[in-house]
Amino acid sequence: MPTSSEKLRNLAIIGGQGTGKTSLVEAFLYQAKLINKMGSVAQGNTLSDYDQIEKKRGFSINPSLFHLPWRDHKINLLDGPGFTDFILRIRALLRVAETALVVVTPSTLTGSET
Repeated sequence: MPTSSEKLRNLAIIGGQGTGKTSLVEAFLYQAKLINKMGSVAQGNTLSDYDQIEKKRGFSINPSLFHLPWRDHKINLLDGPGFTDFILRIRALLRVAETALVVVTPSTLTGSET
């Protein structure tokens, strides 16, 4: 059944490389009981990093989209790459997102990506 726009939320997960964006998305999906086990970037078995190059290199290149229910809403999680080399892909996510969750770590607070 289609979701009305009033019940739909687009959330972009953005931040610098290695801040844990993909791991956070895995945790959201796990907590929503959409997956039985959280994947690991180091092990190359996350849902977000589906491309063989991403698995080999251990970082996201392509944005990923996941849906999860929350109360009576549908949340679209948009997991973006962290390297500034892919800034156009990150901007594309922000165009369709109404909210962005910026993931940072103490070591990335002063980085140019932040």
